[in-house]
Amino acid sequence: NRVVAQDVVVAAGKDMELTSIVASLIMSAGVSVQNADIIVYENNGGMPGAVVTTLTDVVPVSSVSTGTLSTFTVYDVTFDANVTLSGDASNDTTYWVGLSVLTNDASNLFWEFSTAALVGLPQAFYDGNTWASQAGREGVYTFNAECTDHEGTTGPDCSFGDITTTSFDNAYNIEGSNAFHTAAGFEVAENTTFTMDTITVDVNQQEVPNTATLVIREDVNGTPGGAIETIIMAPSSSNIYGSAFGDPVYHLTFDLATPVVLPQGNYWLDAKMSTPSGQTVWWLASSEGSNPIIPQRSTDGGVTWEPDTNGLYLIFSVSGSCDAVVGIDDNAYNGFTFYPNPVDNVLYLKADAGIESVSGFNILGQQVINNRHFNSGQVDVSHLPAGAYLFQVKFTNGNQETFRVLKK
Repeated sequence: NRVVAQDVVVAAGKDMELTSIVASLIMSAGVSVQNADIIVYENNGGMPGAVVTTLTDVVPVSSVSTGTLSTFTVYDVTFDANVTLSGDASNDTTYWVGLSVLTNDASNLFWEFSTAALVGLPQAFYDGNTWASQAGREGVYTFNAECTDHEGTTGPDCSFGDITTTSFDNAYNIEGSNAFHTAAGFEVAENTTFTMDTITVDVNQQEVPNTATLVIREDVNGTPGGAIETIIMAPSSSNIYGSAFGDPVYHLTFDLATPVVLPQGNYWLDAKMSTPSGQTVWWLASSEGSNPIIPQRSTDGGVTWEPDTNGLYLIFSVSGSCDAVVGIDDNAYNGFTFYPNPVDNVLYLKADAGIESVSGFNILGQQVINNRHFNSGQVDVSHLPAGAYLFQVKFTNGNQETFRVLKK
């Protein structure tokens, strides 16, 4: 579980595609590298921070002896990486690239360093529990990459939740087969549509969970309500970055195959997980955090919920892009209302201004409602499957409204 990481800077106005890594590794004679985990981290105050991505069990494409050091042999070991490091239009962006390497005989090996000069920040070392900066040491390596002009994203990157690597104060049972549920809340800001493409959850047990059920729930008077989206999948990646209560701490990343689109409002992440041998999975909580929404817990399978009274923050994040929604706050100007919500078969629209068009989209962004379904202030939604939909109404005065509707 040891990692050595080197910093790399993506210049302002650029994106970087890291294609390969050549690391100078020192090991006993006759020993070879079996594979490595390549872990990319955000920069957090000059040290590795949150995990961006992990490439696991990467087999080297070449290993060339370059000399000896005492009784050891020095090799230039090359790994293919193929990792995108997104930049910023105006500022340099720092990442950390870490290696955790396994030899064919599980013996120790070392990443060569030099004290002749630093390129950026000194290397950082993770001993299985904490990170430490190694002053004056620069790893011997080459990062091969292609840089292109920064293209930006469909909207500003945004993330909700709390991530910490320093304080673990409790953990909650989220094993898949029992009736215990724990939910973390998050808020999508007013006049914003959040396109969620990544979820992370930090857990604490011996085994890595091999399946998870991640339920995004609506908010009903400050407590988790009905399911908007249910995602069943295995973690896309897992990274051990510490230990707590005698077991490893895993940072699990779930890259969603289909992004979940959420308009303004409060939501809940209800996570359940299982391991291959049926171990209890524990969702970590910390006294360090800033999420203002108090976690909720259920002992009856999510039928009823109660706020957690321990004063702790669940360690999780939901991230993606946020886009401003034009006209979502103009209800008073247009005199616009819609009802009922949730809806069964007919959605009613009322407005002072004339309605020019009505559009509805599912969570895949596919249009499923158009003017053909609209007549005399009524929208026929009887053909829609149950779920969440984003509606857009355009008025003859040029304004528009965007709002979310739940179909029963």
